[in-house]
Amino acid sequence: MPILMQDQIESYALTYDEVYSGFMGIATNLGELYVNGEFDKLKPQYKKYYKYLAKNIRKINCDVLIKSLSDSEGVISLVHPNELLKNKILSSQLAAMSCVFNDWQVFLRSDIKEITKAYVIHNLSKLENATQDQLSAEYSKLSLYDTALNIQLLKQIGLLPLNLNKKSLISFGAAHGQQELYATQFEPQIDTAVGKDDQLLVGFSAKSEALAHTILIDSDPFWGEYYKQINERQGDRVLAINEDLYAALDKMPETLQKESLELRDLVTIWRLENKALPDVKKFFSKLKNSITKTADFVVTIGAGNTDEEFSDRQSKLSEIFDFLKSKGMEPYRIVMHRGNRYEPIFGDLRYASHELLCCKLIANNL
Repeated sequence: MPILMQDQIESYALTYDEVYSGFMGIATNLGELYVNGEFDKLKPQYKKYYKYLAKNIRKINCDVLIKSLSDSEGVISLVHPNELLKNKILSSQLAAMSCVFNDWQVFLRSDIKEITKAYVIHNLSKLENATQDQLSAEYSKLSLYDTALNIQLLKQIGLLPLNLNKKSLISFGAAHGQQELYATQFEPQIDTAVGKDDQLLVGFSAKSEALAHTILIDSDPFWGEYYKQINERQGDRVLAINEDLYAALDKMPETLQKESLELRDLVTIWRLENKALPDVKKFFSKLKNSITKTADFVVTIGAGNTDEEFSDRQSKLSEIFDFLKSKGMEPYRIVMHRGNRYEPIFGDLRYASHELLCCKLIANNL
């Protein structure tokens, strides 16, 4: 997995302690999984992850499962999961850790604090006198964890296909595009060997697969030069557009035809900002001209910088949810916080998704 392009952090400059804290949070979760015995139970599935998951999916009726997990409005809360959902959450977390700890060697033992401190300090020691760009690049790996966890959870409960490598993606507000390119379709692998003093040596790896084609759209001028570089280096598999969302969508049918590209069958918006979609109806009206008859749609929101921003993002997600319902679709909304922006269930306030919406878009209904 390549070194990540720096992300634009929402609130303020990063410090080494904040980067360290972010990695420590995930490492502590890993330590807890090991000490609680969950790691040993989950470990076998990562030898051939998708073969195992496909077999598991065949055993259950996903439609029945999803409806059993959601309330009458189509909302799924992860705050108090039942045993089946808890298992799927833990499986998704461990898979996502492969993105963060890719190529790390980890010794697991009974003392959680020692587990985490030793290998996080070792792997991050090079950053103690790092520049802001270097800190941001390392911290951006945590956004891979968040995206990977979301994708894997949706696969685990049957809301996304297991193999997305044949999908044609369009992603809005894509920033550095690393979530789209390296966390959307990957296969996690976890190898273990017994070390000295009853320690377990764990090796993480994540084999990312390119999608059939990816379109990245972001209007922030910050990404202009970077997007030019993407087009020069990966133009056969990726098209990066640094332009206003609505303007890009207006041109998209012509762009697809000119570049001999397929209509999109996967649409994502990671960490939606409420101001990014001032007119939801207009967005979907334009989007329908660039997607296949049905397309998978995933959008998440984060905490924002203030309570007001978080509330605005929740309102925007509700607007999208209500619009899709009014058009005869069945969106599902997954709540991943404990009632406020300060308590995300997974990860750090600054990179964790707080809510997720997933839906099968029907172009003719938009």
